[in-house]
Amino acid sequence: MSRSVITACGILASAPSGVGATPRPTSGVAVDAADVRAAAERLSGWAASFTIPAPGAPESRSPIPGARAVYLALRMSGRTVGTATERIGATEESNAETTAFLMRRAAGRAMSALLADTTVGSAREALGDRIGPLIAVEFEAAGPMEPLRGRTWERLAEQVDPGLDGIALRCGDEMALLFPSQLRASGSAASVDRRFTALALELGLPYAEYDVLQRDFDARAYRFSAVHAVQRGPGRPIRVTHRGGFVVPPQDVTAHAIAEAADRLIDHILSSLVAETDVIGLRGDYTPTADRYAPALAPPRDVLLVVAALGRYAATPGLVEHRRSRAHTAARILLTATCDGLAARGEADRRMEVGTACMLVLAVADLPVTEYAAPLIAERLADAVATLRMLPDDPEGLPDAAAALGGLALAIAADRGLGDPSMSEHARRLLDRLWERTPPGAWPNLLPWAAWPPATPADQDRTEELIRMLAAAQLGRDEAPASDDLHGGIDLSPRRSGRADAQSLRPGAAVARILTDHPASLTAEGQARAHGMLQGLLRFALQLAVRDEDLWAFPSPDRAIGGIRTAPWHADQPVAAQAMGLFLLSDALRLTPGNPERAP
Repeated sequence: MSRSVITACGILASAPSGVGATPRPTSGVAVDAADVRAAAERLSGWAASFTIPAPGAPESRSPIPGARAVYLALRMSGRTVGTATERIGATEESNAETTAFLMRRAAGRAMSALLADTTVGSAREALGDRIGPLIAVEFEAAGPMEPLRGRTWERLAEQVDPGLDGIALRCGDEMALLFPSQLRASGSAASVDRRFTALALELGLPYAEYDVLQRDFDARAYRFSAVHAVQRGPGRPIRVTHRGGFVVPPQDVTAHAIAEAADRLIDHILSSLVAETDVIGLRGDYTPTADRYAPALAPPRDVLLVVAALGRYAATPGLVEHRRSRAHTAARILLTATCDGLAARGEADRRMEVGTACMLVLAVADLPVTEYAAPLIAERLADAVATLRMLPDDPEGLPDAAAALGGLALAIAADRGLGDPSMSEHARRLLDRLWERTPPGAWPNLLPWAAWPPATPADQDRTEELIRMLAAAQLGRDEAPASDDLHGGIDLSPRRSGRADAQSLRPGAAVARILTDHPASLTAEGQARAHGMLQGLLRFALQLAVRDEDLWAFPSPDRAIGGIRTAPWHADQPVAAQAMGLFLLSDALRLTPGNPERAP
């Protein structure tokens, strides 16, 4: 998946074209979680004491019947300092005897890797064996290997449940495998076709398509589920995870939890601010597992989308003053710095790129006029409006999301007095024709932009149908079963894959805005359906947000906490996803006035 899961200009990588087949069931796990937890607890004790029992010693036994392989990682301050994988023979039966010393063998290898780590070496020089209490453990046991069928790596990858399944490739008695936790950590859980080719190279096989390796080398590909246990910090108890995380139960979606998530998300955004003598801006997409931003500075459109989200949050009625003030201040700083940058590199004819123009107008939609009346910002807004005037009434030739964003920007410009009133009609013509030309199955492409302007009475049937369609694609409802951590997300895949990621925030932000700004565009039944759907979407948004219990995997917890992840199986935190999450949470707060414990 591309890092830009939601591009700031709203032009999305791959548009949903409707819904299709039901999701396949995940592979079964024939490993007892209690056995895995017991093994991990034993491993934790060894790490803390910095000693491992002798090979074959009774105290080194940790039977895990049903396991075909184990993976373990030793961590210090969120950084992996030693890993190892061990498996039983390809033809061996997995029972108490064949698995008894798997964990001990892996622990020995991981400890050797730890001792070779230069950072650990420096710490050990200072602390000696007292380094043991600084180590936390991660342990995973693979269940049965399930054969995959298909001719291409891409077809095999479609059968792998991201973040829950590991993959393996066997050639004769040799096998190479990657556990779900390894795929999640590398950000490749949803793109394992490339990892299959890496396994082939590891086995000494040539670079070729799967059917060739199957025919010429009798190679066989598998998927497997695993039980995953982690210690969230040195000395902490062992917990079994689901997809490396912990499921947010529906009852936890309270107004207090929504407010807290929004507050933490603001903190996360502010932690990405760059305010130096010669540079003011926002850092780019963040990869928590590597503690890396890319690009170093976010592009103007991403920054302006964040400004718009900060402005929407700051305008939330009843917000505590210090929270409102810091959001306004951050929005002002970023808006001024971005306009300054645009002016510095502006063309002689002062024409502005369409996507940037749309985002600049969106950025001031909820800000007080005083925030954008300064000459520098006003001049750039005038340039943006001039660009918007050139948008055609007919969206033919424009990408769906770009046309939707253009219509929204025209409507905002008219509403905020940035252009003449005719821009409102211009926006209506553009959006009406866009909705008419777009098949209902592709309506999610237009969200949230096309759903934010007020609907006319003639739009009510369409809005009602949009809500029905989104509800039908929401996981955990009716005929859309899903893993517990995906409940409430919206499956936007062309074929109903049973997956949901941060793309769900787009329809989520659309539904929340319909309910806050123009609920009359829905019947009472439609409003009830939308409220029910919003409850699930908020649960999923809280699932995507990094919480305290998720920080065990990240070397810089302060940077990751509160941020919105790309997916439960992908830790990256795109700038645009942070903004879209803040739009959703801000409008949810507007739906819970006066009662801090009432959820929407």
